[in-house]
Amino acid sequence: MRSSMSRFFRNFGLHFANPSTSVTPALEIALEQRALFQLEVPLEKDRNLFQHLNIQALASEEVILMSPSPFFTAPENWEGKTFRFRFLTRPHPSEPPQLHMFKGKITRVGKDAQTISVTLPKDILIIEQRRNVRIKPVRKHLPQMVIWGVHKDHDATDGVRLNHRVILELNSNDDETAKSVKNISAGGIRLTVPSQILSRNKEWLGEGRKLIVQLVFQSSDRAKASRHMYVAKIVNARTEGTTRPEFGIQFLASRVSDPNPRWKKLEESGCEDLARLIQAMQVQYHTEAKQIPTPRGGGLSTKTPVPPRQRGNA
Repeated sequence: MRSSMSRFFRNFGLHFANPSTSVTPALEIALEQRALFQLEVPLEKDRNLFQHLNIQALASEEVILMSPSPFFTAPENWEGKTFRFRFLTRPHPSEPPQLHMFKGKITRVGKDAQTISVTLPKDILIIEQRRNVRIKPVRKHLPQMVIWGVHKDHDATDGVRLNHRVILELNSNDDETAKSVKNISAGGIRLTVPSQILSRNKEWLGEGRKLIVQLVFQSSDRAKASRHMYVAKIVNARTEGTTRPEFGIQFLASRVSDPNPRWKKLEESGCEDLARLIQAMQVQYHTEAKQIPTPRGGGLSTKTPVPPRQRGNA
């Protein structure tokens, strides 16, 4: 559970921060949605430890957070120290979560060592997502994938034709696909493949070479499977000194299958249809990552709780 929550927070890039949002309303929404908070604990040698907690209560001067994990233990020496916190809220069910960041001092650690009290921050920043959010799909969302090479003399997107030998073919929901798909976004995919795939197809897998990529995301209704085909190119390849070479594959154009089949050039933001699919996955992962803990004895109490606001679209 902890690894999946950490992976979810990593889907958000520190692209830039908006001006600070109003502190109390932002935390009221977090309380209403039982938001997931990430506590960043600096370690030695520039390493950080991340712990994940849910908001339990909001008082006039502090926020109460509790871990959903029975294995979490907050040490007493955290009291009086300031840490960086991030938390996720959803503005609307149809929209992806928003990531907020603030610095707060831990004033108390509960007797259960699972609950902490944090001072209200002076400001809260909204952290923007990357232009193309990258996710690592869970097994049930992995696509079927086929990759073909493109002949070197057909460099223009409009004129690409297939090499009749398939370079890579992966079924959805199997071990090799889970191992191969590092992440996926509306603008591309990052793959790691066995070294023999590279050795058999070296002339087709050089930096900058064109590919055709077909992705099929299964649905509970087979008739509604989401099918995508792209002209792509290889970027940021890492092939030396590893048993599983890695390739960044950037989507350049998508296949349009109307009465006039053609390749449609993609904007910098990538494929809209794929972006919506990834957004739906992201919202689902956010929902599953949150575990509302059952109140336990020995925690912290709040004498002046602030009720959450009533919001029609929360």
